[in-house]
Amino acid sequence: MKTMMKKITAILLCLCSVLTFGACSDESAAPIDSPASEEPRHTCFETWTDVIDATATCTEDGHKTQTCSCGATREEVLYSYGHDWYDATCSAPKTCATCGKTEGQIEFHTFGNEGCTKCGFDNRQTITKSGVNFVVPGTLVLDYEESQIEITVTGIKFEQKYDSYSSFYVYYDAACIQKSNFSNKIEYALYDDAGYVITDGNEYPPHMSQGDKTKNQMFEIYLDHVNGADLKKGHTYTLKFLNAYYG
Repeated sequence: MKTMMKKITAILLCLCSVLTFGACSDESAAPIDSPASEEPRHTCFETWTDVIDATATCTEDGHKTQTCSCGATREEVLYSYGHDWYDATCSAPKTCATCGKTEGQIEFHTFGNEGCTKCGFDNRQTITKSGVNFVVPGTLVLDYEESQIEITVTGIKFEQKYDSYSSFYVYYDAACIQKSNFSNKIEYALYDDAGYVITDGNEYPPHMSQGDKTKNQMFEIYLDHVNGADLKKGHTYTLKFLNAYYG
């Protein structure tokens, strides 16, 4: 009996061994450490040559193709970079520094006693009378209590002989730009060629309503207000308006 049991046990052990070996040697089972599939890689030294197919602009994208020494290629979008604007000036509208596109209009000059305060354009003029030089502003706007007039000096005139100059006349054209409850006013100073004030004062032009224009007006400048002295031939005197409006 015992001999029979040993034989049966031996047979069962053999069957278990066969079944285990068959399961482990099943070729249809995937290896545990099998590598995942990969696409071919570009493995050379990557010596690329660029070809610009379309150049990017301020508003449109461009395109670039790169070719490797091994023959591989790749593509790249060149994105638009936008306008590089320069602000408008008194001589040019707002302008792109890259493509030259313009927008809007040129700026208006803002003239003071020494020319445009924005661009430096000098619109002054020199008027010479009897050998005496007067530097006067070009067209500019005067402001007084929110009343504004635009004036243009048109001439200088002496009423007496040179030896007894004690005053002279300034002729001008005017236009009323803005009118408040106050009268328009002209405030001035006359400087010698060393920069010292010879005289100053103020005058009231004719009454004007907004939009009115007038020509050939004048006011008199006396030389005895501050450091009164006769004007000298060959010297230059500068007339400035103290209530010039600079916007």
